[in-house]
Amino acid sequence: MSVRRPHSGAWLLAACLALASCEPTGPSGSAAERAEVITLDPAAWVGRSVHELELARHLDTKALPTDALWVLYRVDCDQCREHLRALARRFEDDPRLCVLIALRERGDEARRVVDVLPPGERVELPEHLVWNVTAPWELDVDAQGVVRSARAPQVR
Repeated sequence: MSVRRPHSGAWLLAACLALASCEPTGPSGSAAERAEVITLDPAAWVGRSVHELELARHLDTKALPTDALWVLYRVDCDQCREHLRALARRFEDDPRLCVLIALRERGDEARRVVDVLPPGERVELPEHLVWNVTAPWELDVDAQGVVRSARAPQVR
């Protein structure tokens, strides 16, 4: 016999925050389904080389272009979809080189909403890990591979 517990205010807050941005859904269920959680903090990357970031453990950053806009996004994120659509629309007037980094997660392809990507280098982080970061994020990377700025764009 199970006991029903009333929902707390924390549940409502979590639901509202999930609507405002795209968070990882995280590991669920049994221990066999749980995955390693990797926390990314793009705001703390300003002034650092992309080759020394947590990303470099999971991507060949030296094979990716620098002097580019690096974009972290999720394929199942409505806010990411709108941001990537805006970048694609602006590309003709502002042809900035992009490195598009998909924060993949098991089962996200079935929830895919991203339908347009701007031209650029496309890479994916491994889906067997859980990427703990709110998306999207833009990293302005200079020619030497140093992150000049990091911002989480607000899409309306």
